[in-house]
Amino acid sequence: MIHDATDPEAGEIEALQRLKREAQDALESIRAGFLLRRPFLAMIAMRLDLVAVIDDRLRTAATNGSVIYFDARFFFECSEEKRLFVFAHEVWHCALGHMSRAAGRLPNLWNIAVDHEVNCLLQEDGFPRPDDAVYFEKYDGVNAERVYDHLVNSGADLPSGFDLHLPLTGLPEEGGAGSGDNTVLIDTDFRPFDAPPSEAQATRMRLEAAREATKRHGTLPGLVAFELDQLERARTDWRPILSRFVKNAMMTRLNWSRPQRRHVHAGLYLPSRRRDKMRIAIAVDVSGSVFDIAPAFIAEAMGILSQSSVTGIDLMLFDIAIRTRANLTSPDDLPAILKNCQGGGGTDFRPLFVDGLLDETVAALIVLTDGFGPAPDTAPKTPTLWALTTDGEKPAPWGEMIRLPDLTPSPERRLPRLSMRHPPRSPR
Repeated sequence: MIHDATDPEAGEIEALQRLKREAQDALESIRAGFLLRRPFLAMIAMRLDLVAVIDDRLRTAATNGSVIYFDARFFFECSEEKRLFVFAHEVWHCALGHMSRAAGRLPNLWNIAVDHEVNCLLQEDGFPRPDDAVYFEKYDGVNAERVYDHLVNSGADLPSGFDLHLPLTGLPEEGGAGSGDNTVLIDTDFRPFDAPPSEAQATRMRLEAAREATKRHGTLPGLVAFELDQLERARTDWRPILSRFVKNAMMTRLNWSRPQRRHVHAGLYLPSRRRDKMRIAIAVDVSGSVFDIAPAFIAEAMGILSQSSVTGIDLMLFDIAIRTRANLTSPDDLPAILKNCQGGGGTDFRPLFVDGLLDETVAALIVLTDGFGPAPDTAPKTPTLWALTTDGEKPAPWGEMIRLPDLTPSPERRLPRLSMRHPPRSPR
């Protein structure tokens, strides 16, 4: 609904509403047309909300990563060629997760950097670039993060993009607009303060669209095909990565204080293995989505660990604190350990790394999690492997990572430990 404090004539409001409807229909037609022109972008667009608005706070187009807004007046001022460019421009912002990738960078400079990244892709894909589209020829093909670093240090006058990247501060909210002359049009369909999706959500959307586009049309943009291949490898090859991680951790635990005596006569001093102290810690984030896949992951992990020098497994269940710690010797022990565990209400990885918690007998730590929670800034001495759910995010720059496929058991195969109670999780 469109309104302003001057209460314009009913006929004027109806004309604006009609313009909105026409723009909305045209946007839907563009999305449908992309199915033939650009199938991957069409698959992304199908997962987004398209909203035509008439709002003086939005002069062109905007997105927050899950909704694309077009001002209807701007839409009909554009040529058909420019409409297609702007539409694809907004879809690429969503596909590349630009809002979540900002990571505290200066908003104005980051907006310019991501506009350049998108416009390079569109130009390469054959879209004619409008004169007011951001583009730096010397940075052609350079990703947004590197372009941003160049812009920070350049000190030169910079262009402005023709779209907004939401959420933004500084825009007047509904009810506060037009405080001076009461002439600002406000459209309640425009929500510039909604939070963007996370990087994991953007990645999941991109992968789903890529699979669908490949299934229907067989081709993908090069960078998307590469990323899909890398992520699929991470999903399917987690067992060899886990095995290698454990073996490497064991190699760092060789004991030189007691050399192998059978080689001393030949002048060789080889380290001995402290088999009585080779333990692995597995920490399970007891949020609902992680808890369901824990039994399958731990059972498979124990099979891998049994082929190495591991002599024991310390199991820790945690949320904002460690709730349970137990010595795990068999997957059969899991139901009793999990049955009475209570978790939920948020996640904090820092308690796992408190001094003394991981003593010298623990060769490595494996953390099963969705990754949403604070972690220590610096890497611990204990080698750490983040075993992430399909849509999880690595919570720290250090440590190795594997991404797990969907290990959720079917209802008839679930372990009998469903008495666990999950209090509502706090927002992250």
